[in-house]
Amino acid sequence: MEHKYPKEERKFDFKTVAILILSLVVFAWLVPPVYTVFKDFEFEISVLLEIVL
Repeated sequence: MEHKYPKEERKFDFKTVAILILSLVVFAWLVPPVYTVFKDFEFEISVLLEIVL
């Protein structure tokens, strides 16, 4: 079974892969600050959880 794709479809696939990589990079860039903020508020979060639970 041969895998022959039209040019348009291959271009679309490349675009999708590029968008996926870009979103991964943005995600990796956004995670550290969010994690730092979470660490800063960890005590407050645990207190809130104790109140709720």
